[in-house]
Amino acid sequence: STRLRTARDTDSGSAGARAAIDIAAHGKGEVTGVAVTAPMVLPGFDGRDQAVHSLTRLREEAAIQSVTVHREIEQGNPVRVLLEAAAEANLLALGSSTRLPTWLRPGIAGHVLARSPVSVLVVPAGS
Repeated sequence: STRLRTARDTDSGSAGARAAIDIAAHGKGEVTGVAVTAPMVLPGFDGRDQAVHSLTRLREEAAIQSVTVHREIEQGNPVRVLLEAAAEANLLALGSSTRLPTWLRPGIAGHVLARSPVSVLVVPAGS
């Protein structure tokens, strides 16, 4: 299945989601939305509600093209979680801010690109 990170409702997350849905629709595949929340150190906001909202929105958008979405909410380091998700996928689709990864500032997408065992599609926000 196509795996995608959509931890937040952001322009970049939406761009990555649209790309994954389009690829799955044309290839008769499925999408697994992986929302990553920060480890809860102190009681309070852990990001789970936002992750559920993002994945519900992903499922609604995918339903328009009859694409099945499996949802996973993981807690931890986004790079580690995405690399673990890549082990079960044939493609990772990641949204990225308009700033492209560089050697000095790779961001999540840059770290995943450097280590992923599968192909990674990085979609800039606004695409």
